[in-house]
Parts: sequence; C-alpha cells; structure tokens
Amino acid sequence: MQEKNFEFEEVRAGYTKQEKSSFLSNSHCSFDGLYFKSKPTNSIKTIKAIKESRGSSINFQKARSYSYSHNFRTEDEKKEAKYLLPKEYHQENEYWALSDENGAIKSPKEIFLEQVRSTKRKGGANPKFENAHREAVINLNSNHTMEDLHKVKKHLENKYKFICCAITIHRDEGYLEEIKGKKIPKYNYHAHLNFITYANGKQQWNFNKRRLSEMQSEIAQILGMERGQERSKKKRLAHQHYRYVKEQETLKNKEAEVREQSITQEKKQSFFSSLFGKKDNISTSKRKKIAQFYVEIIKNKGFKAQDFKAVRGIAQDQDFKSEEQIKKEIIDYLAQRNKELKLKTTLKECINSITKENKKLKREIQQNAIDREELRILKAQNINTWKIVEEKEQKIKTLQDLNIAAKESERTTNQTTIIKRPLNEDEKNQIIAPLKKENEELVKKNTELAIELKNALQTIQNLKNEIKSILEPNKSKRISPQRRAELEKQNGRGR
Repeated sequence: MQEKNFEFEEVRAGYTKQEKSSFLSNSHCSFDGLYFKSKPTNSIKTIKAIKESRGSSINFQKARSYSYSHNFRTEDEKKEAKYLLPKEYHQENEYWALSDENGAIKSPKEIFLEQVRSTKRKGGANPKFENAHREAVINLNSNHTMEDLHKVKKHLENKYKFICCAITIHRDEGYLEEIKGKKIPKYNYHAHLNFITYANGKQQWNFNKRRLSEMQSEIAQILGMERGQERSKKKRLAHQHYRYVKEQETLKNKEAEVREQSITQEKKQSFFSSLFGKKDNISTSKRKKIAQFYVEIIKNKGFKAQDFKAVRGIAQDQDFKSEEQIKKEIIDYLAQRNKELKLKTTLKECINSITKENKKLKREIQQNAIDREELRILKAQNINTWKIVEEKEQKIKTLQDLNIAAKESERTTNQTTIIKRPLNEDEKNQIIAPLKKENEELVKKNTELAIELKNALQTIQNLKNEIKSILEPNKSKRISPQRRAELEKQNGRGR
C-alpha cells in the first residue's frame, strides 16, 4: 500500500501505566459530575498518525459486570485488554462519572436502587438491574471532545428518559499500519456511555428498528458526522475484534504476494518431482484414511484410547512424507504397545490365579470353623473329652491366624496389580516368587490341619460310640410296667 492513499495528522502520545494511580486525585467537578483525564506526563512526543473520517454509529448492548473497570482502565495488568495499542502510542483518554454531593462517584447499581425506591410501583414483575444497565458505544473522530459527548448525553436523557451514569472517551485503541517499512498508528476513536434505562417507575427501553434508525440520524447530526448507510446489513465490530480484523486487512497484499511466490515454487517442485520420480507429500484426507484404517483394526483388541490418538498423531506428522513411511511407523508403534500390554496381561493373570487359590483356602477355613460349636457341646456332655476340645480350639485359632495371613497376602497381591510400566522377567519373578512360596506353605499347612481335623473328628466319633455302648446295656435291662406286673403275679402264685 502506498503512502498517498492515506491522510496523516500529528498527535501527541506517550501515556504510561504509572499515571493510573493519579486519575482520581487529578479529577474535578465538571458537567454535573466528576471529570478527569489520563493526560500523559512522561515520554511525550509528537507522532504521525493516519487520519480517518469515520461515519457515525451508536450501538447499545447490556452492560457487562466488568464494564466500569474496562472503560475507566482500572483493571489489573493481567486482565488488561490485549487489543490496546502499545503504550508509546496512547493518547489521553477522558472520563466523566455521575457523582453525589460529596464528589464520590455513584455506581450504576446505586442509581438504579435510587430510582426503584423513589417510585411507587403498581404491581408486576420486579425490575432487574441487569435489564436496566445498558452501554452505548459511539464512533468518534480525533476532533471530538467530552463536551460533544455531553450534548449526546443531554439529548438521550431528554428524549428517551435515560439516566447517564458515565462517559469515557478512548484514544488508546486501534492498530498499526506498516507503510514503507514504518509502523504508523491508526486510532479507533470511540466513546462508551453507561445508562440506567429504568426511570420514573418504568422501563424506558422500548425500541424498534424505526426508533433506533431515528437515533442514529440524531447522533450523526449532534456530532457533525456523516450518517451510516440506512438498512445496512453490515454489523459493527466489537472493539475486541476491531484490531484483529484491521490487521488482517493490512496483511492481504503481503499474503497475495507470498501466495504467488508459493504457487510458483510449488510448480517448480512438482516439475522436478515428476522429472526425478519423487512423490509429493500425501494429502491430509489421505493421512486421515490411513489412521482410520489402523484404528478400525485395533478396536476391541485390548488397546487403549491413547493408542488410537497416537496412531492419528503419527498419520498427521508432517515429518513422514510417504504412505509407506507412515504405515511403517504405525506398525512399529503398535508392535511395541502390544508387547507392553501382553506383559501386563500375563503378570495380571498370574496374580489373579494366586488370589483365587487364597480365596479357596479362606472358604475351607470358614467351613472348618463350623465344627467349633459341635466340640463345645461334646465338652459339656462328657468331661473326658475336654482335652480334645481344647486341642480343637487351638487348631481353629491357628486356622484363623492363617486366614488373617491369607487376607494380608490377598491385599498384597491386589496392590501389586497397579503397575504403571511394563516389567521385565526378573521384576516379574521377584513379585510372583514370594506369593507362590507363601501359597504353597498355606496349602501344605491346610492339608496337615485337614488331616489332624479328620483324625480328631474320628476320635470324637469313637468316643461317642463308646458312650453309646455303655448306655445301651443299661437300657436293655429295663423292664416295662406290664412285664413287671406279670412277673410279680407269677411270683405271688409261686408262693
């Protein structure tokens, strides 16, 4: 772009961040409120800027919670807008806010509550602050001042019954245009006006397209600007996007030149590739198809979601220039992952097998504990069996200790299943060997105790039989009352 396409003007800039702390101290009452500037005091210099005659525009929207901190430039440095010009290009901003009798700034919420309290409502839904706090953004040129904005304020208050809370003029936004190797600022002059639209006991915001169009014409006349095109479908850019869009427009010519050079270079590469039999890089769609082919193959084969992602990543890696190279890398990766997953599965199966055997031993121990109640009954019936019962109880206690040991072993095996990396054979044997040894000892002890228990039960049964044999002869000698009567009768006759 040539310099003759632009009109330039001289401006004074050099606003520094250290001046924010002096805003309120340098304020004074003006326009029935508190007025102050962000006047630059350090590193002031006259610079050349692009002059632009802009069309008028006023755009309303509901105010955000951070509206005041952004408009008055009091936000933290970390939250400061990224679309501001570099600070050496900042011009002075102007600020005005409605204040009370003591000169303190009134917040929009305070003004809204004053209106709610001062009027008697006749029913209906309660007014909400979020619906009554609106913000207007107005285009400006470099010659506009706070006095011009107060003319707009008075007009909107008189005709539309709004209450203006604050006015801020921003002269620190825009973008840098590169002209003949030098960066020249192009300022986005604009103003923010905050309003409370609830007044005189009702919501005053009641607009249609016709009334908004009338307002646009009125603002253009007050500010002495050319009115924007009526019924235009063009939407106003938010200030967050203005700088980005303008910078993109500036880069269009450069991109066109680069594109032409790129096309020429691609034609050369294509010619030499066909000449020497070299293949161009495969397309993105082809890479996606290769990745999807291998993802479908490894589905439901024990692979993880991270493996699917890795396959797609390999396919999209621009370092791999040919289809054969991509396939080779994917296959190598899947082979390595399969080896790792197989090691994990084998170790897990071994640990699960030992855990199942320990659970089986636990069930056998619980079954043997049932005999404890039977031994207690025998001890009560026959004092001679107390020694056997004590021995049985001691054995049961031993089994309980073994049961606790089995639980501890099971807990240990469960902990060993959490393995975050593949193990080699030595690490695998170090984990499994102690568990196998402990398991074998448990099996051996359980077998010995089962034999002893069986012998003890046999001894108990023999004692039962002996007791029964002792009681049976006495039972056989008993005589029924009928038989006794017959015998007594016979004895009487014999006498």
